[in-house]
Amino acid sequence: MNLEGELNMKNLLHIAMIILVGIGLGACDLIKPKPPKEEKPEVRKSEDITSEAKVLASSSLPDDKNHGWTYGPASAVDGDKETCWSEGDDGDGVGEWIKLSFPEKVVVTRIGVIPGYDRIFRDDVGDRFYKNNRVRELRVEFSDGTTQSLRFKDSREMQFFVVPEKETRYLRFTVAGVYTDGAKWADCCISEITVEGYPVD
Repeated sequence: MNLEGELNMKNLLHIAMIILVGIGLGACDLIKPKPPKEEKPEVRKSEDITSEAKVLASSSLPDDKNHGWTYGPASAVDGDKETCWSEGDDGDGVGEWIKLSFPEKVVVTRIGVIPGYDRIFRDDVGDRFYKNNRVRELRVEFSDGTTQSLRFKDSREMQFFVVPEKETRYLRFTVAGVYTDGAKWADCCISEITVEGYPVD
């Protein structure tokens, strides 16, 4: 074999070695195990859990049996904005409370409140919302002893507040401030409270 042929043979062997090495590396990539997929944490769906709670209050205005109007704490969680819990204290309502207790721990994500008596009667008084005291501020206490303040506009719509995934057995809503402008009566009222969340696993 002449020199030129010997060089060609060496070149061919060199190329063959490169090809074989490349195939080997490719095979290694093929058999290399893939990392496991990262599992995303399950996102729990919040629902209205108000109906699961038992409700108590520090005081309530006596029911009007002549007209069938009830002012106990159950009226604040009955889904009817034209009923209300009205505290029965002699003052303006500050310091009075309503408490929702759940049979098991729940995670609370959002709270909604209508901060007054959202009802209009066809009589000489008319709109009960501004004729009674309205809630300006509520202090919400959870079963671990922590609290959150909710501050309201002087407006009759349901007002919502986000709670940062709070685990609790109960929520106690204490009146910390009231609106009194235009009020004919000093009773502080809440037409509706809703609690959204989900049960603790």
